[in-house]
Amino acid sequence: MKDIDFDPITKEELVRKTLIYTKEKLKIINPIAIYLSGSRLRRWNTEKSDFDLFVIIKEDPERILYGKFASQEKRFSIDNINVDLNVKGFSPLYKMIISGDPNVIELFSEKPLWASEDLYQNEQSLKIIDWLNDPQGHNSVLQANFIGFIKVGGGMLKSARKKLQHHKTIRASKDIATAAL
Repeated sequence: MKDIDFDPITKEELVRKTLIYTKEKLKIINPIAIYLSGSRLRRWNTEKSDFDLFVIIKEDPERILYGKFASQEKRFSIDNINVDLNVKGFSPLYKMIISGDPNVIELFSEKPLWASEDLYQNEQSLKIIDWLNDPQGHNSVLQANFIGFIKVGGGMLKSARKKLQHHKTIRASKDIATAAL
């Protein structure tokens, strides 16, 4: 499988600026991990693709007691590069897992781009992540929401078909331009 394409930015710079954004703009002081998702993770990206990032944060126990779970989506730019940021605490992430959300499989198909020391010190979190990386974990998530998996798979196929058509159009345009010269 080919390497993940971070061009026009480095992985380290993407992580550094994402951490700055989450801390300064979103006032999130406790990120646990940053994962890549979307077209770049699937290696379907084009030169115009944005970065889809998933940030897992440690939640305040008091907010959990009052049912105020941490979950938000933001779009921001790093040096004219669009970043879609999905921020979730463990409670919404856990809900995704037990509901069989197929995006969980994609999310944990690769190691995080960055992880805090807290993640590696929490034995239970490591067990869940290892389980989600394992085929048995994939199967369990799929069985919990097979219809959702089919819908997501259909969306991925539609996206891949669009990209293929786009590339064929570009190739045909180049061929016509070459023939005209």
